[in-house]
Amino acid sequence: MKPLLFFILFYTLSSSFLMAQDKQFLNVDASSFEVDSENKLIVWNSKSRVFVDNIRFGDDQYLITEKTDSLTTSKAYKAELGKEEFKLYLTSLPILSINAKDSILNEPKTLAQLRYVDKDTIIHNYTGIELRGNSALKYPKKSYDLEIWEDAISKKSKDMKISGLRNDDDWILNSLYNEPVKIRSRFSNKLWLDMHKTRNNRELKGRAGIKARYVEVFINREYKGIYLLSEQVDRKLLKLKKIENGVVNGVLYKANGYAENTAFTGITPMNNNLPRWSGYEMEYPYENFEAHWEPIYELVDFVVNSDDQKFSTQISQQINIENAIDYFILVNLLRATDNLGKNYFIAKADRSTPFYFVPWDLDGVLGSIQDGKRISTTDDILSNGLFDRLLKENPNNYRSQLKERWNHLRGDLLSTSSLTAKLKHYYTQLDIDNIYERDLALWSPEADHVDDFKYMNHWLHDRVIFLDKYFELLE
Repeated sequence: MKPLLFFILFYTLSSSFLMAQDKQFLNVDASSFEVDSENKLIVWNSKSRVFVDNIRFGDDQYLITEKTDSLTTSKAYKAELGKEEFKLYLTSLPILSINAKDSILNEPKTLAQLRYVDKDTIIHNYTGIELRGNSALKYPKKSYDLEIWEDAISKKSKDMKISGLRNDDDWILNSLYNEPVKIRSRFSNKLWLDMHKTRNNRELKGRAGIKARYVEVFINREYKGIYLLSEQVDRKLLKLKKIENGVVNGVLYKANGYAENTAFTGITPMNNNLPRWSGYEMEYPYENFEAHWEPIYELVDFVVNSDDQKFSTQISQQINIENAIDYFILVNLLRATDNLGKNYFIAKADRSTPFYFVPWDLDGVLGSIQDGKRISTTDDILSNGLFDRLLKENPNNYRSQLKERWNHLRGDLLSTSSLTAKLKHYYTQLDIDNIYERDLALWSPEADHVDDFKYMNHWLHDRVIFLDKYFELLE
């Protein structure tokens, strides 16, 4: 070969090799990402942070146009597919993908396929999905109920294990639409569980509260934003004793609507042929279209109609006082205006133990109400008929117990520094992952999560100052 021709061939091959070395390619695991072609958005649950020029998502190869030493979850990257430009987001949160052929309705549940991916964990299941909520149904970003199924034919329920949560077949996807900062419900439920752990309350057999974790949701390949995947309150969670030989033991009721019964201010006749009774829903047991209202009827009747002496001497047999104290503190700390006449569960583990509260729908809190509107009030006390009587009659020095419990919690779990640190933890987690940018751009582009976070902290600071004075004056 002539020297000049050899040199040209060598130079060409060397240049091609160097270009190949300089340009990096990556084929991405098909389970670890979702592409929303309509909104030109890619979300990738990736362990890798190494920068690459070209990434293949499925059958398509995208050119990453921004050069950087490493990839991060805190920014969006331009990813070109031909003449189309996508935004690529890396996320440390799990991705939950749901694909359904039919429309998702309020009821009945629609058959769908579910994929959950979190780093090395990949779960595939059939699921039944339906819309959930009452007022939440009017929001453009919907919340959902999920029931995991073994197959598409029998639709028999099947448990699914999510890291950090319990093994169960029923799940909730809370859209968090009504709060820009997206942390009120997460913070409040975790706070309740932490309070619960500080008690050695043997009458509460199970875990009297739900756990949850954030997920990024796609439905039919369309990005829906951040959701809170949470457990359901049911017999299994609370470890209620089952019916034995036809005898009802553990019971569970949900306060689903404001009424005199649910607020303990009055009582109406009951009917065991109906699953609802003046604001309450029968959650367990409800079999063969038969409800069991006697236990809760007796409780409400006792609170409303018992004389002062009987109330003072017997209320601890009807209600778990430690739990009631903690629930009163939680509701007032958060100023949960929607959680004393509704939005709570009330349960008995068995026939021999008293009732106790389990909070629910803790989103209209910390200076806002259930529709997300700010209410800046910090100087009031929330109550209902039960707590009014407990404060008035003072059974077993209830007021002193309440005061002591508040002071104890303020020394650690409910200290101002501890509360603000927990809020900052959840906020930072979402902020670092750039969640606010992609979720709010989709649903609430006018929302200001930075301002809302500042407002919430200022509100909480003022609230605990007021409550310190209130509990100090209790005698």
